[in-house]
This record gives sequence, C-alpha cells and structure tokens, in this order.
Amino acid sequence: MARNDQQKAVGFVQLYPIFSSVSAKQSLLLNDLFFDESARGTGAGKALMNAAKDYAKETQACWIMLQTHISNKTAQGLYESLGYQRDEECYYYYLS
Repeated sequence: MARNDQQKAVGFVQLYPIFSSVSAKQSLLLNDLFFDESARGTGAGKALMNAAKDYAKETQACWIMLQTHISNKTAQGLYESLGYQRDEECYYYYLS
C-alpha cells in the first residue's frame, strides 16, 4: 500500500501467488496496480512495483506476470522502465 505524507492510502498493488508448472516454481500474478489521481507522478507506482519485486525475491518466485490495456501507455512506460518485457510470442484468450 502506498501512503501520502498524511498517511492516507493513495494506492496499492495486489499480487496473487500462482504455480508455474513449466518451471515447477511459484510465480506471481500482479493483478492490480491502482492509484488515486493525487498520487500520480509522485514515484509511488515505482515504489510499489519495486516492493512487488522485493516480495518476489523473498518468496523465491520465478517471475511476475502482469497485463495492461494496449492504450495504457503510461503504465507500459513504467513497467518497461523497471525491466518488464512485453510478450511477443503469446496471445491471451478469455472466456466469460
């Protein structure tokens, strides 16, 4: 959870542990990265993403997976600046 100077919650990252059968190790699904408008541009997103990375290391997860909308260029820029790579080999399918 990210908090501002007044200790008000302004954002969070939510991770789900999953199991990678290919690598036979725990992995993490980063399902949500959310911020209040007041927290944008403060570095809170980068800090939360780094906290997720630290957690992955602590739990010996083999990778973190996330997805974002094609039009969300701001999030893509953040993820790529932190070393995340866009998958160019797989399509994702959903059934509602």
